[in-house]
Amino acid sequence: MKNGFFSKEAIKYLQSKYPHVTESMFNGLLSMFGLETIKKLSDVNDSLQIAETRHLLKIPEQISNALGVASEINFPDTISAICYVPEKSIDAVDALTYAYEHMTDYKNKSLLTIELDDIDSVPKVFYKGEKIEKKVHVSFDYKTKTGNPFEGGNEIHIEHFTGKRPDTRTIKHNNKR
Repeated sequence: MKNGFFSKEAIKYLQSKYPHVTESMFNGLLSMFGLETIKKLSDVNDSLQIAETRHLLKIPEQISNALGVASEINFPDTISAICYVPEKSIDAVDALTYAYEHMTDYKNKSLLTIELDDIDSVPKVFYKGEKIEKKVHVSFDYKTKTGNPFEGGNEIHIEHFTGKRPDTRTIKHNNKR
């Protein structure tokens, strides 16, 4: 499928399974390898059949291993996989290059960054490269038992509002040993 793109619901499904792969990368894979349509008729009884249409993205094993995704990705029949075909052609190599560069940028970002302008300022918190807004509680603790860094651990606790109050989200890691 040279000029097709995945629908928003297909991208949402793919990123729920593979959050480390960007939308551009998935669309580049679609452009390079296409989408196989599988049609199946199931007999319910003598006079009734149910038609089921599924989509399958087949990726060569070497590429799927490098990306950390399955070599065959089946879409549920409830998802409309293809969205539209754009007017201008997009080069698959450009799409994959762009996606790879952005995937690499994500991997190079810190897990957690806490910045203080001064001792009385509200901390600026970045978790996995994303700025956390509307912070309620921010805590980071690192402790060793003997001074040996392999005998200690980290504890992270970040609580923030996600929208309307009292809807909060908590990011919590406890790796104390």
